[in-house]
Amino acid sequence: MVLKSKKALPAKKKTARHALAQVKPAVATGAKNILICDDDPALSRVMALKFSSSGFNVTVCHDGQQAITAMKDMKFDGIILDLIMPEKTGFDVLQERPHTKNVTTPTFVMSDMRTQETADQVIAMGATNFFIKMQMPLSEVINEITRATS
Repeated sequence: MVLKSKKALPAKKKTARHALAQVKPAVATGAKNILICDDDPALSRVMALKFSSSGFNVTVCHDGQQAITAMKDMKFDGIILDLIMPEKTGFDVLQERPHTKNVTTPTFVMSDMRTQETADQVIAMGATNFFIKMQMPLSEVINEITRATS
């Protein structure tokens, strides 16, 4: 027997985790999980599709706070991170990374900030590598991340 309540059920609380977009390809169990964090929706969608078709399970965030929340909730095999984003920057995310489940996760920064000083700074903060957006083919980025997560 099912009892029906006349009382409305409370709405589920929406968190940053619920705002994350997940691209789940048909891949074998044990596929690598990658986090893409970029505030450019077109670029993050293209990256997600490319990584997904390369066999990765992909989670996409569009701001630094979402990335920090995702990194506290889940251990990823690789992270791609933009630097200039709303809420919190990629620098903030790198600074918070030691307080997440992803302390040792290979983290690749992709940014339009083109100075050697920026590259040196993110490497000193624990990034694995620094790429200038649109100067490195996405296929090479995928190959490097595949090597780092193997």
